Amino acid sequence: MDDNELRRSANTYGLGHGIGLDAEEVPFIIAGAGERLVAGATLALRVIGHSAGRGIANSQMVVVGANGIEILVDSSGPIECSRAKAL
Repeated sequence: MDDNELRRSANTYGLGHGIGLDAEEVPFIIAGAGERLVAGATLALRVIGHSAGRGIANSQMVVVGANGIEILVDSSGPIECSRAKAL
């Protein structure tokens, strides 16, 4: 994938979101979002890219602290996937 394809995917899926009572909730980390990150917020940070039936994803779960973030769950590395062919 080239940089333009990755940018389009990031703009489509965003770079993450909050986790709380729902699996996906504010703040949504996308271009133009106005929410501020506050200490104690738990976030799923991710990068998803896809093109022509193939994709890659990488993610971390973090909690925001007063002086930065603490990583709660770190993926073991990028996950590659491809679209299954119809039977």
